[in-house]
Amino acid sequence: MLAMMIWMLAIAVSLVLLIVTAAGRPGSVVMGYAHLAIAAASCVFFAAWAIKALKAAAAGKASRSTLAAHSARYIGAVWGWAALVTFLTYGLGIMPVWREWKAHALAMAAITVVCLGVAAILDKSDARAQEDETMLKLSRYLAIGQLVAMVLVMIGLTVDGHMSRFLIERFTDWPAKHVMFFGAMAIAVISAASLKRPG
Repeated sequence: MLAMMIWMLAIAVSLVLLIVTAAGRPGSVVMGYAHLAIAAASCVFFAAWAIKALKAAAAGKASRSTLAAHSARYIGAVWGWAALVTFLTYGLGIMPVWREWKAHALAMAAITVVCLGVAAILDKSDARAQEDETMLKLSRYLAIGQLVAMVLVMIGLTVDGHMSRFLIERFTDWPAKHVMFFGAMAIAVISAASLKRPG
């Protein structure tokens, strides 16, 4: 319960700080750097927390279903955070409209639902003390797919120069790119950690 409260508090604080720094960017490049740093710090926290939880569960001899459910849930939480930041930043008009924001926010929300759905199914399997090999394989494939995809996202954003767009005021997509890059980093790290589980 305490862990859930800390996680939710971290998300809430990061949301507020990311919105404030995005809103303060016009005329102040320092706020752009602050937004970048907050997005990075938030995702380092998410990844570190997830890895710690996975290690603790593994040390406690948790079942494969439990470990897979934890992984999917933490990955889903990062996707949900990214979707929420994007929605609030552009949906509330904090930043001038970026045409693609709705598509990105909806895609991230959809993946959140998929991850949390997989976690819920795995939890049910664990409660029945009957591991679902099909779902375990699916969760593993999802982790592999997301690991590869997120690495490609980070490479693409870096090579295309999106991570420095906050330096030029005419660009309005930079807050989303910060969230995408560091969210991708957290998801890649959690996915890689989840692949170390037995089976």
